[in-house]
Amino acid sequence: MFSYERVTDAATVNGPTREALTRIHEAAFPPEERYWPFARLFDMAGKDGVELFILTRDGEAAGYISLQLVAADNVAYLWYLATAPDVRNVGLGAFGVRAVLTWLEMSAAPPVAAFFDARAPEPRDAGDPRSYRNRRLRWYRDLGAYWLKGLDYMAAAATEGGDDYPCYILFFPVTRMPTAEEIRTGALAVAGYFYERGDARLESLVRSFDGMEVIAPR
Repeated sequence: MFSYERVTDAATVNGPTREALTRIHEAAFPPEERYWPFARLFDMAGKDGVELFILTRDGEAAGYISLQLVAADNVAYLWYLATAPDVRNVGLGAFGVRAVLTWLEMSAAPPVAAFFDARAPEPRDAGDPRSYRNRRLRWYRDLGAYWLKGLDYMAAAATEGGDDYPCYILFFPVTRMPTAEEIRTGALAVAGYFYERGDARLESLVRSFDGMEVIAPR
């Protein structure tokens, strides 16, 4: 049985649950993708629009979703989604995404859409439908995500001296389909977390908007 809990006060989450979720976080994301340690996700929950949802299976913490609501842009950003290795492919992640999108829709100031990025496959795997990152893209699209195909977007590595890596940008509509301008705003804000205005990598993303295709869910 799946359920979720919104964390409104990090102090109420017990030590074993924190430890379990920290292990899930570190197993799901390689060092270059861990921009925030899990302790910080806990500390930020309930502040500045940051929300943390614990996903449970049969009463045990088995995953989490972290997001941020940004009223100025009228969007939400999904920063992290992870489930424990031993409960993958059983529907917990899909349950969590649907639950959080419903929560966003019912919130006091619902965003138009929830944007996020997903690491693109390595060039050698780009045409292989069996590769993990291609399967993940299909998984998001099967859940209703729109893919902004054709964007030139490189995420900055979280590790010092690490190489940038290519990512896709996607979104889930929440209250309605965003306009073309709202889509650009959402995509720029995702990339803006990594880069200052004027950065050549951000400028490259802006130039690629002209060739962007909004690919509907599968």
